[in-house]
Amino acid sequence: MSNSPSQQNPSELRIKSKLTLTDMVSDNFARLHMEGLTGLAKLLLPEGLWKGQQPAETNEGQAAIVSGGNAEIHLTFDDGPNPATTPRLLELFEEEEVKATFFVIGEQVEKHEDLLLQVSKHGHSIGNHTYSHQFLPLLSTTKLEKEILSTNQRIKDITGESPKLFRPPFGIVDTKAHALLKEQGMKTVYWSAFSEDWRKIGERSVVSRLSKYAAPGGIMILHELEPTGNQTIAAARTLIHKLKKRNFRFSAIA
Repeated sequence: MSNSPSQQNPSELRIKSKLTLTDMVSDNFARLHMEGLTGLAKLLLPEGLWKGQQPAETNEGQAAIVSGGNAEIHLTFDDGPNPATTPRLLELFEEEEVKATFFVIGEQVEKHEDLLLQVSKHGHSIGNHTYSHQFLPLLSTTKLEKEILSTNQRIKDITGESPKLFRPPFGIVDTKAHALLKEQGMKTVYWSAFSEDWRKIGERSVVSRLSKYAAPGGIMILHELEPTGNQTIAAARTLIHKLKKRNFRFSAIA
């Protein structure tokens, strides 16, 4: 994928992400929770970038990626690194000659520096998913800077490179976050296919949800969480095989 912001909107843009494991008891609760947070943020911060809007038109010049226009699929994994999932994903990707993008949490990076280094050494892209997965519009400037900048620094200390990709928790950013990300030269990466793999819905359902929206340049979101890690890895393997038969290639977001 090129570094220029994409002007292509997927047919259905579903922007939501991990809440907490306790919040994910039911899909309906998760959806209501997400809509409530989005509604509150829109009320407090009407100039922010919200679900259903086109990033290139609303983010005040900061590059944002929803999906691209090439013949590749981009697999992305949030919330790692995780010793229960990251090594197995790296093994799978090496077997299948796939490159992916990992959006990591600063707290997890501190605990598992060796895993982040392995992700980098295997040639995958690494992005910032904040330090502790906070709802950005409700943070003070100081807290916002800690969430983003401290994670950038930890990634750089380990890999030698500062991340240029950012995925906001809950898929929501505001004007303060936009300004900081623009200052850092970072791109916000959303998604065009959403797996809901934090729920125990089974490998088949995860694959179905993602493959349904597979399209050239598509960005698929999965999560490195427990206790659903086995489901996610199995789904990733099946998805790769299924989409390869449709002549898709897999690459990391650059």
